[in-house]
Amino acid sequence: MNKLNCLFWLTASLIEKKIKSIHRFNDLPKKILVMRYGFLGDILQTTPVLKALCKKWPEAKIDYWVSNAAAPALKNNPHINTIIPADTYGPINYKKPWGILKNAFLIRKEHYDLAVCLGSDPIYGLLAWLGGVKFRVGLITDKRKSAFLTKWVEVTLDDRANRQQRYLDLIKQLNIAVPDEEEKIEMFWSEDDVKKVDSLLGKEQNDLLALFCGAGPPRFRPWANRRWDTERWKELAQKIIQHYPNIKILLIGAEQEAIITQEIISELPRNKVINLVGKTSFSQMGPVLKKCRVLVSNDSAPVFVAAAVDCPSVVIYGPEWPERAMPIGAKNWQPVFVDIDCREYCASFPEKAPDCKNECMSLITVEMVLEKIDYVLHNGAKESMV
Repeated sequence: MNKLNCLFWLTASLIEKKIKSIHRFNDLPKKILVMRYGFLGDILQTTPVLKALCKKWPEAKIDYWVSNAAAPALKNNPHINTIIPADTYGPINYKKPWGILKNAFLIRKEHYDLAVCLGSDPIYGLLAWLGGVKFRVGLITDKRKSAFLTKWVEVTLDDRANRQQRYLDLIKQLNIAVPDEEEKIEMFWSEDDVKKVDSLLGKEQNDLLALFCGAGPPRFRPWANRRWDTERWKELAQKIIQHYPNIKILLIGAEQEAIITQEIISELPRNKVINLVGKTSFSQMGPVLKKCRVLVSNDSAPVFVAAAVDCPSVVIYGPEWPERAMPIGAKNWQPVFVDIDCREYCASFPEKAPDCKNECMSLITVEMVLEKIDYVLHNGAKESMV
């Protein structure tokens, strides 16, 4: 099997060298395809790239190939024309032979000049190549997997490089330099979204502190998840109310967080809590957090929404390197984490992670989180030092 794999990559490489000698990058692409499967937070981190591409080539049509689940992160974004659904044929089916061919056919119909592959899986380059895209730039974890890319940036699985910075480094291959003030994540919403949020929150006079107690899709080993214990959230909420009499707690999240939310607020005074879980769309989370003094969250998409709207955040990190997940340009980002050796495995090589009791999360105390909240509330206008 190894011999067949080697033969495949050698043949592909030879073909690609021939193609590269024929096709040269058009300095004025008419159609650009950005590709990133991912989840909501992953896609929000790519928005500075969209803005930079649009600024570089304002006349070009920019489409985005993305999963249906993550597409809401691009809603109302003025820098893209069309969303190309990656999983039209079912979740993750784009990696199956029939799904690959169908997606390649969708891409080929559009006659793209340039593909910007923001995921490190070689499937992105393969799809763009099969789809007839003339020039393809992308991220790779191994130079041997660059066969279907015209230019690339090599990243390693075990480094702690910031993901958002990786995307910005990639478009340097297109001679695009993004100034610091334009590296910030962007999110967009409609007037109807604002009206909906205003109708839910009314003329609330209290300072709002948002809590997101859920987590994104399971990404690590079952015992190494990103969800802080519910009992800790309950204790934290109670102490916030005790310590900050002018603060009202605002619960946010999707319907799937409803059960956990009810447990957390069950013993809290009703006049100190607003429960918006399951009552707002993802795009409405932007105007919600814009009204908040601070967000306290597990490592998940709301952290990047907060960065987009300049809402300070206190983020609880478990099996992930905080510096890798940090939202560049965030007004005030405060990570809460415990240094622990096994993070090296869970963050980069989860299949090799040793059995554990999710200690990277369980060792985080309520006092540690409260300390960060206190810092943000008393230093709200200051940048965090990372």
